[in-house]
Amino acid sequence: MAVKPSCLIALLAACPLLTALAATEPTGSLVRVTTVVTNVRGEPVQGLRPADFELTVDGKPQPVEAAEFRSDGARAARVLALVLDEFHVAATHGPSVRDALLPLVDANFRAGDFALVVKPLDPLTTIQPTSDRRALLASIASFDARQGDYTPKTLFERKYMAHAPAAMAAARAQIVTSAVRAVASTLGELRDVRPVLVLVSDGFPRQRADRNVPANLLSAVRVANRAEVPAYVFAPSAEPSADPAASQGDTGHATLRAFAADTGGAFTSGVASFAGGMARMIRELEAHYVLTYRAPHADDGRFHSVAVT
Repeated sequence: MAVKPSCLIALLAACPLLTALAATEPTGSLVRVTTVVTNVRGEPVQGLRPADFELTVDGKPQPVEAAEFRSDGARAARVLALVLDEFHVAATHGPSVRDALLPLVDANFRAGDFALVVKPLDPLTTIQPTSDRRALLASIASFDARQGDYTPKTLFERKYMAHAPAAMAAARAQIVTSAVRAVASTLGELRDVRPVLVLVSDGFPRQRADRNVPANLLSAVRVANRAEVPAYVFAPSAEPSADPAASQGDTGHATLRAFAADTGGAFTSGVASFAGGMARMIRELEAHYVLTYRAPHADDGRFHSVAVT
């Protein structure tokens, strides 16, 4: 059974903000959905009961059988996976991204945590979490942003990537989304952990205008949802407008925003906002509800839209 919750934000009677993360674990006919509830100050809301939630599957209401609040004291080990998209971050943002990420990751990487860092041309077969803080920070420190710079820097780029800019742009987008899928898949194989995927990128245009998420990211969304991995996207460039609806021409950010929403994570733009986005991510990892309901459909192997308010 594969269940894909949609990420919604709604106001409840007690004024908390609720986000249904794309993280489920089917057990027979029972399905568990990870859900974050915060008040207007961004603080976790405790004490909610099953009756305080409304859950629908494919638009049809389903009773919530259990609502378990889990906080830091009951958490599993955290696994922080960073995909640093050097291909889609301008070189001018490289130093500021390094300067922002290094102290944030260092401050939030605690004893018992694991992490991994992947860049576009890293071998996917070597993706393994580590508890080595020095190796983690060294990988971030070597981040080399080069959006629009197609000068080959590796043997792979010289031999196998076309030299026409349009073809190289498409190849780069495919490489990054393959890395995202591989990381999400690796995280999904781990047990007794609370994984999260962090994508640092300014994104790339959608390839099919009829979808909110481009085709090459749709498969990454599916893998992340199956693996119970929310994706938090940090875009170094600030939004051209404070109103997302007014920024629809910025297709790179639009696709990243949709990707984060469809996996149950969040989108943050502007390096100056990274600290706030990271704090939100940590809060949502450490304090959340696990809702349990019975799937109304057979084990059909399909994705089903789950909404929680």
